[in-house]
Amino acid sequence: MPPCGCATSTADLGMTRLRSFVRLAEELHFGRAAKLLHITQPALSQQIARLEKDVDTVLLLRGNRGVSLTPAGRVFLRGARAALQLMDETTLAARQRASRAESRRLCTTCGPRPDEPYDLLLPLTSRP
Repeated sequence: MPPCGCATSTADLGMTRLRSFVRLAEELHFGRAAKLLHITQPALSQQIARLEKDVDTVLLLRGNRGVSLTPAGRVFLRGARAALQLMDETTLAARQRASRAESRRLCTTCGPRPDEPYDLLLPLTSRP
């Protein structure tokens, strides 16, 4: 059990289920949302059911004419969007940092090493 005492930690929710929930909340239609997510409608339904079970709250009302958000679902949607945006920004920042580190690593191999005596390199740079 997580330190907060709740049955499930927020890390267990999974980014995939959060993205699926946000897409469904935007489309308010299982079929369209599933198509945009490139999954089957039953798979989306299972993801959402699992998400609702994990948070122990009904997030969506299902009806013959589609889907609507409950008040709790609207609150959860705001938080899910914020969490996904933060995750995307963090991932991008990490990739950019890794890219800069890789660039520096590549550049340090382009010139003489600091432990090579300058006198040995001087003949290579002088012109006859």
